[in-house]
Amino acid sequence: MTASEDNTARLWDVNGTLVQVFKGHRDNVVSAAFSPDGKYVFTGSRDKTLRLWALKGRMVTEFDGHKDRVYAVAFSPDGSHVLTGSRDRTARLWDLQGKQLDNKMNHDGSVLFVGFSPDSKRIFTRTENGKTYWWDLKGNPLHGLNRERNLTSSNVIAPKGKYTFTCLQDGTVQLFDSEGNHFQTFTGHKGNVSDVDFSPDGKYMLTGSFDNTARLWEIHMPLQEFLKNGICEPLSREQLKEY
Repeated sequence: MTASEDNTARLWDVNGTLVQVFKGHRDNVVSAAFSPDGKYVFTGSRDKTLRLWALKGRMVTEFDGHKDRVYAVAFSPDGSHVLTGSRDRTARLWDLQGKQLDNKMNHDGSVLFVGFSPDSKRIFTRTENGKTYWWDLKGNPLHGLNRERNLTSSNVIAPKGKYTFTCLQDGTVQLFDSEGNHFQTFTGHKGNVSDVDFSPDGKYMLTGSFDNTARLWEIHMPLQEFLKNGICEPLSREQLKEY
């Protein structure tokens, strides 16, 4: 699925053959997402609207409510809601009939990335000034991270909702747990990181960069999580003295 400045979204098979064109937006299509069941496509545009489409290209519903261009869209994993982020500094939650739920989330900058936790009970947003937030479904803030300017174009959350990330201007990626605690830094890219994704089992992270490389990284579980799950044991006095 691709979104384009030609005002369309397009569906392709894995061989690169064009399957369907979704045409109707009046300005650039900035983002697109599949429904979890694969039956629908959701698009956001600079024309301030969102559209729900059937895979055959028929528009099902137009979502109207944002006051400026829409940068990010996401389906809840259970398929019941869609989440949007906009230049109007809000994130909004909708049902599939286009009704906006009464839980508009205000930010202090354009909302560039949105997503859900895998259980569909929490919302994840990130703004242009590098602030990351978690919310409940009623729009109440849970906690936030104020980090350096984020330059990624991804809106993914690691499997099981455990990790979020931020990308810095020096090409590094920092990983945080869902409580906002930093536990791993990935260094190696020579340019800004433009995209991030996680393996389905949450053990690896894939990054793409303006240095013309993609890199696969291994995610190390935080020490406290190892201890909590009984995966390893605390060091003995002798080990502590040695290490």
